[in-house]
Amino acid sequence: MRMRPRKGILIITCVLTVVTILVLYKTHRAVPFMMDDLWYSTMLSDETPITSFADIVKSQVWHYNNWGGRSITHGILQLTLLLGERGADILNVTVTFLLAAVACVVAQNKKLPAFWAALALMLGLNANWKMSMFWQAGAANYLYITVFILLFAWCYLRELPDKGKLFPGARTIFPVGKAAGVGRSESVPGAGVGRRGSVPGAGVGRRESVPGAEAGSGRTAPGGRAENSAGNTIAGAEHMAAPEENQSGGETFLLPKPLPGIVLWILPLSVLAGWSNENMGPAVWLLSLAVIVLTAREGRRLSLWMILGNIGCLAGSILVIVAPGNFVRSARVESNEYGFLWQCFLRGYAESGAVAVHLFPVLLVLGFMAMLCMGVLKQELGRRNGLLLLCALLSWGAMALSPHYPDRATFGTMLLLICVILSLAKKVLCVRKDLAWMLWGITAFIWLRGMYYCGEFLAITWGWIK
Repeated sequence: MRMRPRKGILIITCVLTVVTILVLYKTHRAVPFMMDDLWYSTMLSDETPITSFADIVKSQVWHYNNWGGRSITHGILQLTLLLGERGADILNVTVTFLLAAVACVVAQNKKLPAFWAALALMLGLNANWKMSMFWQAGAANYLYITVFILLFAWCYLRELPDKGKLFPGARTIFPVGKAAGVGRSESVPGAGVGRRGSVPGAGVGRRESVPGAEAGSGRTAPGGRAENSAGNTIAGAEHMAAPEENQSGGETFLLPKPLPGIVLWILPLSVLAGWSNENMGPAVWLLSLAVIVLTAREGRRLSLWMILGNIGCLAGSILVIVAPGNFVRSARVESNEYGFLWQCFLRGYAESGAVAVHLFPVLLVLGFMAMLCMGVLKQELGRRNGLLLLCALLSWGAMALSPHYPDRATFGTMLLLICVILSLAKKVLCVRKDLAWMLWGITAFIWLRGMYYCGEFLAITWGWIK
């Protein structure tokens, strides 16, 4: 009996996911605590080893005043150092898988192949896989903190209807459904009662409606999922609550169900996201601000948690930037002795290198997916992806203010772009399921690139390559 293509992809993906777990763990075991790890295992002000949470607090107070403002990321680093190498290695693999899962949630692509693709892209397109994921200090500064950053961004992106304009007076940032020529239509959040527009998730040749957008157009399945008359589940509808009327135009929007207790935990999450890195904190703050502005402009209610989260993220970003230790450390940078024009040249060179070298692989994959999805299949980019791309652009541009732009610092920007890639892949497969093997093959090629990095490192470590 011939195996169905979908089942074949799932079986092979399961096997490769297990292989990925083993390779990641073995690679982590081969990378010891080193360099900054050794310094952060002490009180920083002296060589006394840290032994408790109180020691970490004291050392980070000194760090904030004398070395830099990344107290949250380096506090996480010191907590993981207390676990020992084996404990830290197990936690690192766990957080790597957690980050891949969060990326899938942000991209609204929650299937196993997407999860494996997130892992493959994270490793295979990484500008410095070892120093951003396997070096303990790098993992804390990039791998761990990006989980909080993406979770914070997701809280806001889920509140934004995907259809619409990002800027007043701007043209819609994606092609309309009629240009796709697939004969499908669906009522969408923000499209207005009785109007129809193309959205991902609707199969070829069928009409679907989101509950609340048009009376009698669909039914609700167990668990709050919306289904059409054929019993097909409508993508994303399981997160929708009651419709809300747009006060300005009388249009009906579908609001997502409030996250449990978000008013209580959004503030600490937002502070963690803002007090992360000098480029990612402000970028994700502007993303949350953009969602707030769009929500108010479209006449929808602003929730208290949205305001609290935005304020918390701003406060965290300010804390990481204005730390006295930043100025102490900056005074030791040799490039500060150069003239203004020379510094502009050096920082422009670093920014260009980030695009042309460090981020080039992920930009290449993103460009291919954008051409396939939007250019060939005429599918939507969507406002959520538009905001993620703007956030990535801001996180890259913000590094022009820094005297250094190491390759590992592109990790957060890369993850934002990976979220867009996963989202576009879902849109492609909603229209052309026959392209699943092609996309899987591209992902497998990138996965092999990541496995080569780890395999080569392990072979050298074990003495197989000299």
